[in-house]
Amino acid sequence: MITLTIIKDVFSHQREVLKTDNLLECLYRRFPAWPKNARLFHEKIAFSREVTPRDAAGVERLAALDGDIYLLALPGGVASAVVAVVVAVLAVAAAMFLKPKIPAIAHRNTRNISPNNELSARVNKARPHERIPDIFGSVRSTPDLIVFPYSEYDANVEVEHAVMCIGRGQYEIHDMYDGETACDQIAGVSVQVYKPHARINSDQPYYRVGPAIEGEALLSIRSNSVNGQKLEPANKQNYSGKDNLIFRPSGRISLLENENVVPIHEDDGDNSLVERFKAGDVINISGAGVIAGAGEAYSLDGTYTIAAVSNNSLFLTDPAKVNPAWDYLQKLPEGRSLPLSAVLAATGENWVGPFILEDTERTGVWANLAAMNGLYKDNGRRQYAVDVTVRFEITPIDIFNEPLGEAQGFEFTLKGSTMNRGSIGLTARMKTAFKGRCRIRARRLTPTDTKFAGSVMDEVQFKDLYAMSALPSDNFGDVTIVRAKTVATSGALAVKERKLNCLVTRQIRKRLASGAARELPGSVTLDGKALPALSALSGVFTEELLSSNNVADIFCHLSLDPYIGNRSLAELDLDNIYGTVAEVEEYFGTPLLTEFCYTLDDSNLSYEETAGMVAGVSFCTPYRMGSIIRLAFEKETDLSTMLFNHRNKIPNTETRTVSFGYSNDNDGVRYEYVSPEDDAVVALHLPEDKSAVNPARIESVGVRNRVQAHIHAWRTWNKMKYQSVSLQFKSTYEADLLLRGERILVADNIAGQALDGEVEDQQGLEIFTSRQLNLEPGREYVCFFQLSDRTTQAIPALAGTSARSFVLRYPPNIPLVYDDGKYAKTTFMLACGGESRAPGSAFIVTEKKAQQELTVELEAVNYDARYYMRDADFKREIVREL
Repeated sequence: MITLTIIKDVFSHQREVLKTDNLLECLYRRFPAWPKNARLFHEKIAFSREVTPRDAAGVERLAALDGDIYLLALPGGVASAVVAVVVAVLAVAAAMFLKPKIPAIAHRNTRNISPNNELSARVNKARPHERIPDIFGSVRSTPDLIVFPYSEYDANVEVEHAVMCIGRGQYEIHDMYDGETACDQIAGVSVQVYKPHARINSDQPYYRVGPAIEGEALLSIRSNSVNGQKLEPANKQNYSGKDNLIFRPSGRISLLENENVVPIHEDDGDNSLVERFKAGDVINISGAGVIAGAGEAYSLDGTYTIAAVSNNSLFLTDPAKVNPAWDYLQKLPEGRSLPLSAVLAATGENWVGPFILEDTERTGVWANLAAMNGLYKDNGRRQYAVDVTVRFEITPIDIFNEPLGEAQGFEFTLKGSTMNRGSIGLTARMKTAFKGRCRIRARRLTPTDTKFAGSVMDEVQFKDLYAMSALPSDNFGDVTIVRAKTVATSGALAVKERKLNCLVTRQIRKRLASGAARELPGSVTLDGKALPALSALSGVFTEELLSSNNVADIFCHLSLDPYIGNRSLAELDLDNIYGTVAEVEEYFGTPLLTEFCYTLDDSNLSYEETAGMVAGVSFCTPYRMGSIIRLAFEKETDLSTMLFNHRNKIPNTETRTVSFGYSNDNDGVRYEYVSPEDDAVVALHLPEDKSAVNPARIESVGVRNRVQAHIHAWRTWNKMKYQSVSLQFKSTYEADLLLRGERILVADNIAGQALDGEVEDQQGLEIFTSRQLNLEPGREYVCFFQLSDRTTQAIPALAGTSARSFVLRYPPNIPLVYDDGKYAKTTFMLACGGESRAPGSAFIVTEKKAQQELTVELEAVNYDARYYMRDADFKREIVREL
C-alpha cells in the first residue's frame, strides 16, 4: 500500500492524503493538469530522496516504490522541465494500464498456488496468507482447506471431517468427485456446499451429496507428536527367564549365548527385551540366585534403573550400589553368572506422553484410540471378547510448561467382540474445566492375559490427538464453503491425500438485455458494495446471480469488484465492452471465443493485468480514454488508425530490421490449454504432424475449449511465420493515442524514397503538399490520409498541375486540416500502382513508451493479412468442440 501526501502550498498546513496500490494511475487520475513546480519525494522530503522521474527508467522505478510518497509544489524554480517530465509520467501510467503482465505458469508454480491451477497432483491443501481463489467461468475446483481436518470413530468406523473453500462469490455446482470417482458412488461420503454468508452450522446447504452431516463443524489443531504409539499393559513389561539369563558385574543382563533369543515358554510371545523395556524404566529382579564355589550363595534381587536396552540385553545403572552382590560376580569363572531363571518385572505406570497442546483457545481434547487387529482371544475353539480401558490425564500449564492446577482424569473403554476380528476404534471426547494450553498423557489400565492358552489380540494404539474448540464464526463471509464427511473405507480413504473436486461456474450479475434496460430504484449492489444507479448509463445489471463464462460479463464484474478493479459503473463503456465481445462472437462464428475460465490466485496481480488477461483470451485489448474503459478487438482489417511520415516522426530515430526464418528459431507451436473433457492440460501442436524440433511453448491462461485454443495457436504460428520486419521510431505525442495491436501506416523514411508529407492547401479535389512529389502524369496512385478523427482513408489520385500537388478521384470523408496555426495538419502518404493496401507500409503496434519532451517511442511489426487466415476455421467447420 502506498500513501501519497499532496502538499500544494508549502506555506499552508493543508495536506491531502491518498491511499493507493498504483501510484502512476493515482497521479494520472488525480492531476489532469499538473501542479506547477511539483516534485516527488520518497519517505522524506529532501533532494537526496527525490524520485521525480526524468526518463522511462525513472518512471519504472517510481512505479515500483512502496511506502510514503510526498508530492510537493516548490515555490519558484524551473517549472517547464518538471511539467514535461510529469506529462510523460502520466502517459506511461496510461500505457502501463494497456500492458498486461500475465504470469507464466512456471512463475506461478514458485508460489503456494491454488490447486485449480496445478498441472497435476491436485489435492486439497491449506494456503495460509494466500489470496482466496477468485474463479471466473467454468473451472474444475479443488477447494482449499480452511480448517484442519479431524477424524473421529463412529461405530468403529473412522470418519474424517473437513471444511473447505471453493472461492469468493457464488457458484453453480455441476458435479462432485473424490479423485476420479463421483462422490455419490462412494458409500458413506457426504458433501454439503453453502452459499456466501450462510452459517454452516445452522443454515441449509444449497448443494448436497449423501446423507446430511450431523453435528457442528469444529476448529481442530492436531498434535504431530501422536502418531500411533502403543499403549503397553503394565504386565507386558515382564520377562520370565528359564535358564537363559546371564548376569555380568557391569550390570549387563543378556539372553543366553551369543545374544541369541531363545524361546522360553510357548505363551511368552515376543522374547525381545527391547520390545518390553526402555531406558529409564525401573525394574524389579527376583529369583536371581547365584551359587559360588564351596556352596556359597548370593542373591542379585533388587530394584534397579535401566540405563539402556538392546534387542537381547539390559544395562543397569550402578547395580552394585543397590546390591553389593553384583561385585561378587567377578569371582565367578569367566566373570559372569551361569544361566538363571530370574524374573524381570517393570514397576510403575506405563504412561505415553506427556504431549503439549499449544492452542490458547482450546476448550476440549479429542483422542483417537485404535486396535487395528481387533480385541479378542482365541484358543482355537472359541473366541472371547477383550475389553481394554485407557486413562487420560490432562493438566493445565503456563508458558513455561509448569502446572497451573490439578490434572483432570478421564477413562474410556474399547469393547472387544466375540464375533468380529476387524479393527476397533474409539474417540475419547474430553471437555476440560479449563481453557488453553495443557499437557496430556495416556496409559492402559487393563493388563494383558499372559496365562491364556491361545492367541491374544489386544494391542491398542494412541492414533490421533486434537485440541478442539468452537469456530470463531460459522459465517465465512462472501465465499462458498464446503463441508465434507469421508468414511475410511477402501473406496474412500485408500489414498490418504484429499482430492475432493467439483466442476463449478462462477455466478455473477449480467447486463440486462437490450430493450430491458431500466434504472433500478436506489442502488445496484455488487458483492456487498452499493453502486449508484446512474440514468446516464445505457444499461444496468441483473439483480440475481447467473452462471457466465462470457468475457464481457466477467470483465465488468472484476472492474466493479471493490477488491479487484474498484471502478464505478460510470467508468465502464458498457455499449463498447458488450458490443466488442459480441463482435468477436460474430467474427469467429461461435461464443466459444468469448469464454474465460480461470482461477485468479495471485495477490500481486493488479487490476490492469487482470483486465488484460481476461480480454486477451478474446483477442481484445482494454484501454482508457479519459476515465472511460473500453475494449478494442484485433482482427483482419484494411483500415489503419494512424499514419506516420517524416512530418510526425522524430528525425534519425527510425530503425527497421528485416529477419529471415522464424523468430527465436522456433519452428512450431506447442499450445497448452485445459480440456473440458477431463480438465487435464493438453497440448495442440503446429505443424499438426508434430514435426517441429524447437516449438514455442505457449501456456495459455483462461482457455478451456478446443476451438479457442485452435484459433490462438494458429494466430501465434502465423505471426511467427509472416512477421519479417520490425520497426522502431519516436513520434510526436499524438502517438500516445495508439493501442497495442492497432494497425498503422508508416512511411519508409530511411531510404528517402517515400512520397509523404503534410497537406498545405486544397483547391477542389487538387491537394497541394509540403514537398515536391514529381508524380508521373497519367499514372494511378493511392493517397492515404491521416484524418482528424483518428482514422485513415485511402483515395485514388493522379498527378496534379504542379510538382507539389495531386488530384483526388473523390472527396475525403471529413475535411482536411491545413489552416495555419493548427497543431496537427493532415498528413499523407502516396502509394504507386493502384495498390489499395500500401504494401510494406502497414504495421501492428507491439509496444508504446512515453518519452521526454512529449514524444512517444513506438515498436511495431509488419502487418500481414495471413496472420488471420485461420480465423474462419470454425465457420468452415475445420475445427469443432469435442
